[in-house]
Amino acid sequence: QWIEDTGVPPDARFGAYRSTVSMIRARPVWGWGAGSLPYVFPLYAEESLVRADGKTLFFEFAHNDYLQLAAEHGAVGTGLIIMTPLLALALLRRRRRTALAFWTGAGAVGVLTLALIDFPFGNPAVTVTFWLLVTASLAHRQASHRADASPEGTAGNDWSTGGLPHRPR
Repeated sequence: QWIEDTGVPPDARFGAYRSTVSMIRARPVWGWGAGSLPYVFPLYAEESLVRADGKTLFFEFAHNDYLQLAAEHGAVGTGLIIMTPLLALALLRRRRRTALAFWTGAGAVGVLTLALIDFPFGNPAVTVTFWLLVTASLAHRQASHRADASPEGTAGNDWSTGGLPHRPR
């Protein structure tokens, strides 16, 4: 019934994944170019995405940010793009955890996880929020690291104070 009402098969998202993988296989190193998915996708759309009237379902996004990155930017571009947040998260793991740094980092990891099944980075507000979370977490960890290295020591540095040193006034 759902297919008849909408014209979209229930597994269309998985068909989009498979079709995007076909695009990646065609140009694995350099990709098709930023923003090219809506234009190139119909050339690689599998049969399950072709309607009875012969028209291919339109996909502006691959519904998986990682697959879309690989299709549009290839292995080289995807590696460079993904390396930035991964390096930031690696830096976060090396430093002492504080509540604020932990939860802002967890929010960033949540967005990265959502990108496996959806396209949150297609929304500028989510992209900006993601980078704000990463930056806030890094900045807080750096500030708490500097405070630990200060002559006052680490008094008051715990989860309850957000990792910032407690200094009497």
